[in-house]
Amino acid sequence: DPQPAGRAEVAAEVATVRQMATHACPIQATLERVVLTAGGVLMACWQVKEGSSEPSDLRKELRDLLPRSPVKQLVSEPVILHTTIARALRLPAELAAGDGSAAVDALTRVAQQLTERFCGMSVSLDTLWFIEEHHTLALALGGNVTTHPLAMECP
Repeated sequence: DPQPAGRAEVAAEVATVRQMATHACPIQATLERVVLTAGGVLMACWQVKEGSSEPSDLRKELRDLLPRSPVKQLVSEPVILHTTIARALRLPAELAAGDGSAAVDALTRVAQQLTERFCGMSVSLDTLWFIEEHHTLALALGGNVTTHPLAMECP
């Protein structure tokens, strides 16, 4: 649900998020595992470390502060911190044959290998990104966007 906004409205929203970022602590997280979802997504699942800002709290605060934000967000499970690594859109012919179980098995093995290699890796997410998409799905499709990186300052 696109929300057209003028320069003054965008500036006010960026200022609101910037103010919120001054009291948000960076998110410290550790990779717990990589999984294959039923929809064909390889997804990294992260465990948030104590003392970090809780992503679900940040999402709620942002939703409260930005009433014009889209009602339907892509985040369907707000308490899980995850990263999409890849999405299988079309399978190679040799994996797509039959009932598709060969593809599921291959992707499951990839998820297991990624978990074995990267489990325990730590990251620090210290920036909130306010993104202006100038066209529908511009961020996803490489279109025209304006980015506003806002450092989390943790008082």
